[in-house]
Amino acid sequence: MNFTPRNQRLLWLVRLRFVALFTQLPMTLIGRYYGYLGGTAHVFFITVLLGALIYNLFLYRKLLSKSHFLVSEFFLNIQMGLDLILFTFLLSLSGGVNNPFYPFFFVMALLGGIFTSGNGRIFFGALLILTISLTQASPILVSDISWRVLINQQTLPYSVIQILIPFITFIVACSFGKLLDQTEGRLVSLAVRSEKLDHLRALGALSAGFSHEFSSPLQAAKIRLTRLKKALEMPNADYDECLYALEDCDHVLKKMNSAQLQFHGMEEDHLSLHDVLHESLESWSVDYPDVKVMTSFEEAYIRVPKINLVQVIINLLDNAAEAMGLRGEISLSTIVTHDHAVLKITDRGTGFHQDVLERLGEPFNTSKETGTGLGLYSSILFMQSVAGEIKISNHSHGAEVSLFFPLGGNHVK
Repeated sequence: MNFTPRNQRLLWLVRLRFVALFTQLPMTLIGRYYGYLGGTAHVFFITVLLGALIYNLFLYRKLLSKSHFLVSEFFLNIQMGLDLILFTFLLSLSGGVNNPFYPFFFVMALLGGIFTSGNGRIFFGALLILTISLTQASPILVSDISWRVLINQQTLPYSVIQILIPFITFIVACSFGKLLDQTEGRLVSLAVRSEKLDHLRALGALSAGFSHEFSSPLQAAKIRLTRLKKALEMPNADYDECLYALEDCDHVLKKMNSAQLQFHGMEEDHLSLHDVLHESLESWSVDYPDVKVMTSFEEAYIRVPKINLVQVIINLLDNAAEAMGLRGEISLSTIVTHDHAVLKITDRGTGFHQDVLERLGEPFNTSKETGTGLGLYSSILFMQSVAGEIKISNHSHGAEVSLFFPLGGNHVK
């Protein structure tokens, strides 16, 4: 059974609860013997423990059921808060600060730092200070002795330390919890990337088989139509249209095959992004004489396979030009941050269709009548394969695609 990271944390917490609850049930007899639990408090203590045990058993069965629910950040934070309140309540029934289990506040602080997240950590930290303070103040609240007698120069430093040390423990545990959250995020990201690469390999096998099955009959049809046209010895628009349609089918098949990019294992080149862009533009501009490209470059060096990078740039420029009806202005710029070289391609076209943006990263995702949707898909996979990132968005006058490359050498602004 697959669990989300939060479900796994809650499952671990539930199991810890079982250990604590089953340990406390026999300990109530010892507490009664040594006077920590009175007659009424003893019954009340056991009743609360049994109620917590039933709730925990229900939650455990829910987590392990086939239709187990997805644990939200809020729900997990609430569970930790309830545990702290329950622990404080049971402690108040059985001696408060005099109870030998009082140091378990340190354990609660440690678990709270690990299991809570987001704003829940702030809430839990405040609740931790409040519960410890109330536990320490309980002798004053139930006693007729003046608080000035109980809190003096000897007891005040001790009370402050009893609050400060668990809170410091909580802060340290929060750092570990944040590290755990980041690690889980990276693992999820790697799993998603691995799944996408598996899809690409499956797509490659599918398109290869598709191309193989269709290429032979297409070639046979083209040859026979060409022979028939020659046999007629006169121009015929219908034959020309049929040949054009077959050529178009052949072009689509070749384009699908070219999208089967196997990025893994390809040799990386130490490249000047500025030089690669100039070379790509020089050849690309020949096919788009009515498209003006405005450039603004900062020098940057990256490590990527050059042939794949050029193909990605050409694909994105083609998309930008087609979105503007093969005429207009494209802005091509690079900027360098402390850890990335960013290439931005901005056009003044129609922008990306909403369906394309919602299904970004899927193959065959396109709004073009004659497109395959594989150019953008392969570009996304290429950026992931070089530990980069691609961001796509619409603006008021068109669309913008940003490529984030890890820096691969010295750069000069």
